[in-house]
Amino acid sequence: MRSDTAPKGYNLNVSRARKVHRLSVPTSRFRDRLRRIAIVFAISAATIAIVSLIGFTYFYNHYSTLVEQRVRSGFWHSRGGVYAAPLLLHVGSRTSMDSVQEALKRSGFVAGELSDDIFNGSFISSGSTVTITPSQVAAGDNRITEITFSGNKIARIRIGNSDEKEYQIEPELLIGRTESKRTGNQVLEYNDIPEKLRNAIITAEDQRFFSHMGIDPKGIGRAFLANVRKGEVRQGGSTITQQLVKNTFLSPERSFSRKFSEAFLALALENYLSKEEIFTLYCNEIYLGQYGSIGIHGVQQAAEVYFDKDLANLNLNEAAAIAAMIKNPNRFGPHKDVEAARDRRGYILAKMSEAGFASVVDVEASRVSDLALAKPQSGTRTIAPYFVDSASKAIEQTHAGDYFNTNLNTRIYTTVNTHMQRLAEKAVSDQLAKLDAIYKSTGKKLEASIVAMDPHTGHVLAMVGGRDYSGSQFNRATSALRQPGSTFKPFVYATALERGYTPISTFSDRPMEFMHTSTKPYKPDNFRGGYAMKNVTLKTALAKSSNVVAVQTAYAARLDKVALKAKEFGFQNVQPYPSMALGSMEVTPLQLAAAYASFANGGRRVQPEFVDRIVAGDERTVFISEPDTDQIVSERTAYMITDMLQAVVERGTASSAHNALGKDVVFAGKTGSSKDGWFVGYTPNLVTVAWIGFDDNSDVKSTGGEIALPLWTAFMQDVMRIMPEYGGSEFAMPVGLTELVVDPETGMAADSYCPQSERVVLPTHAASNIKCVLHQPQPEYLIASADVESEIPEISAVTIPAAIDENSQPNHETPASSYLEEAERSQPTERKDPPKIKLPEPSRPNIKSDDREREPLELDG
Repeated sequence: MRSDTAPKGYNLNVSRARKVHRLSVPTSRFRDRLRRIAIVFAISAATIAIVSLIGFTYFYNHYSTLVEQRVRSGFWHSRGGVYAAPLLLHVGSRTSMDSVQEALKRSGFVAGELSDDIFNGSFISSGSTVTITPSQVAAGDNRITEITFSGNKIARIRIGNSDEKEYQIEPELLIGRTESKRTGNQVLEYNDIPEKLRNAIITAEDQRFFSHMGIDPKGIGRAFLANVRKGEVRQGGSTITQQLVKNTFLSPERSFSRKFSEAFLALALENYLSKEEIFTLYCNEIYLGQYGSIGIHGVQQAAEVYFDKDLANLNLNEAAAIAAMIKNPNRFGPHKDVEAARDRRGYILAKMSEAGFASVVDVEASRVSDLALAKPQSGTRTIAPYFVDSASKAIEQTHAGDYFNTNLNTRIYTTVNTHMQRLAEKAVSDQLAKLDAIYKSTGKKLEASIVAMDPHTGHVLAMVGGRDYSGSQFNRATSALRQPGSTFKPFVYATALERGYTPISTFSDRPMEFMHTSTKPYKPDNFRGGYAMKNVTLKTALAKSSNVVAVQTAYAARLDKVALKAKEFGFQNVQPYPSMALGSMEVTPLQLAAAYASFANGGRRVQPEFVDRIVAGDERTVFISEPDTDQIVSERTAYMITDMLQAVVERGTASSAHNALGKDVVFAGKTGSSKDGWFVGYTPNLVTVAWIGFDDNSDVKSTGGEIALPLWTAFMQDVMRIMPEYGGSEFAMPVGLTELVVDPETGMAADSYCPQSERVVLPTHAASNIKCVLHQPQPEYLIASADVESEIPEISAVTIPAAIDENSQPNHETPASSYLEEAERSQPTERKDPPKIKLPEPSRPNIKSDDREREPLELDG
């Protein structure tokens, strides 16, 4: 029973107070806990804020540095991608003002006054002078260059206050971040973009472009939630600034890390470039699909290709169509999906009306009007398409890392000279047009290839792999394996020279049979049966392309040694058969160019190079090509072969091209005729291969001198006019060689009694002043009476050494043909059959009937 009566000595009020106190303790503790939580939360929030601020500042500064570096080094020419080599203009080069101005446009220069510093600069033409003003950010200074012309020739180059011999134009972009080949790189400025197109693009891609700081939080939040729900990146929510960053800074992958970088780069870019500059770059760079064989980059090219119009002449419907394609060219291109493109275009027009960019009347008129597309252009070519394919393959196979998709502006500078490339394409087109008329009755089209290479570096300067890349992407320069015919003979003679023979060594130029292990006799024929029927020097034999002498020389030098040396030059699958001497193996034009380059550079091995250097986004050079230093043959041998090949042009199978490059340009070369036509020629600074044939490997029934040499000559004449630095007035003779005038039949020093003579270069120790004995007048006591007829013995059987011992060399003081001469003197006179030479070899022979020079097609009708 409860009682309110307190025990004795107990104060009731105190008890109640304590009870109240006990009830109030939990409330006070809760408040203290809340207070502590609030403090911790405040400290944590402050810490997070500080860390976030520090992190934001760190990342912003990091990406800002990248952007600043990019802008300062020249935004236009420091874009990530694959570039051509810089174009050098020289005083004395034969080129027109128009050509130079076109080259400047392709390299990011603007005609007239430059309003944006994002491009490489501007140029103005006045009278006979082109004045080039680099942008401050692109050049690092503001020196003005004046190029003065005299007719179609550069007469003067003045940079700043001094005269210079050359001027370098920035490299031209071949592939941007879309990995699509480009047809051109001419830039347009902000004022060149019509207002209706600007409004259409802003409506379609970024309606708050002129008000945000580079990123749109609302758009990013919407995209983030959508991506979280899907578990992957499906929406971008990107602003125009972010899209530009993606196209010019980052790889195309879809990931949160890339979006993170994209956001910071966009914020930084907005602080270094104006909105107008960003929008201009965007309109120049944006990829707008493939139409026919052309990859379209930028709104200007889109207007020209899709509608055959200049930008200023676009109507509202066409402007909306271009804006619609930006989102997805493969889906919203009017040539891809008509319905989808119409719906997207209608959406953009409606939004333009809502934003006040277009009147309701204009929008409705555009909705109901048809979109008239131009026909795909067949004549427009991408820049060096066969070369770009080969360079891309080389990058993927040779260089570590995916350079195409590396973030932050990795730039790959290739070796192609775009000016020389255009000359090569023109030469191929012109020569094939002429031959098409001649070969019309065959019902087949010839194909052609040109490879031009720097013999000192191996840089491939120009490459044409066929008549039409849009019709066939098969690169005949790198992939078409064909028999090189007589173009292989210099490598036979080079092996012989390395083994002790000289250009004055003589062999018999007569019909012969060569016996090889377990086969029928091998009977090489000279072209049209053109035998000298006497001894000839190796120099004359090469000039006249004697098949018989080439096979004899291969045997004398040993077939296996010739095959091994050929592999050192870069040939593959070379077997030591007699027909090897006449080019029965298969090569590509690129392999042949690299092999001949060794003769032009003093005997060093050459590896074809498509990439000169690779530069990372922080301007570090991560790769630079270096020439091979391996010596295949001696400098003396290389020069002697060059001297012998000069005779091919002076008086041999390529004599129609003698002096074709002018008296100040020296060159050597060799024709080749298998089922195809070949000519390989080189100056001291450029080696070029020209090939013409059928894809089905059928016989062209013409010689290399008739169909390939004119192609080579036309190309090289254009190159020498425009880029004379690739010529040269002489090949430098190394020490230890001597010039000598000899009788071409005996190889001895010629005198006034010799009916013919030739200048040769040979090792000094092998030179002799012994006069030719064959053509000396006989003493009177040996002169036969007039009524006595003399008979000249006719050769019937010849034996020459099957091989030279590995440890022995021919006697340099005696012509290598002494075996032949001795055999000739000892033979009976009535033998009429061609001699048989039994030369056993350890390997099975490969005898082909296609190894002879072919009967020519009468090109004159």
